[in-house]
Amino acid sequence: MKLKLTNFSLHYPWIIVLLTLIAVILGGTQFPKVQFDSDPENMLASDEPVRVFHNGNKANYNLYDMVIVGIVNTNHADGVFNVETLGRIDTLTR
Repeated sequence: MKLKLTNFSLHYPWIIVLLTLIAVILGGTQFPKVQFDSDPENMLASDEPVRVFHNGNKANYNLYDMVIVGIVNTNHADGVFNVETLGRIDTLTR
């Protein structure tokens, strides 16, 4: 079977090129139907505890959008997972 396919493609390269172009064009016509959802809320299941908590807070405080703060510590080998940094984070959140 492999030999027949190889011989066919060597004897009729333009048919292979034409079939490839048809496949690319058909695939390209489907591309406008693709939708991308990059909203982080939709990346979790609706019953995921973190998402339920988040939606509850939005409803309680009548929030539309939240700000998320990331903390980085490049001066410590364990990053933010050390007593001093976690203590500072605790102080800020209180």
